[in-house]
Amino acid sequence: MEHFSRKYFQAHKPAAKQDSAEGHAVRLVYLCTAMADVAASTQDQSMLDACRKIWRNIVDRRMYSPAEDALREDPVRLNFIPYYTWANRGSNEMSVWVRSL
Repeated sequence: MEHFSRKYFQAHKPAAKQDSAEGHAVRLVYLCTAMADVAASTQDQSMLDACRKIWRNIVDRRMYSPAEDALREDPVRLNFIPYYTWANRGSNEMSVWVRSL
């Protein structure tokens, strides 16, 4: 296995001190689910606050909005990566929709 940083595993800070979405998205969702569960069951306000900070970071800084691209007037470069080159994928068909400009 390759060496990944602690940020990849969202383990770069204690859970209650987390304030941004880092690393792998699925692992982050697992962590936030556990943090919210702990916050609810223990009434831990610092854990709840950390969940809210991570959520704001996701919504304000990490989330992609196609609507923003639709409003752009400058040219956008698109890079297409063949499906078969993605890790853990076999050679299969994949449909891609690209809006004509």
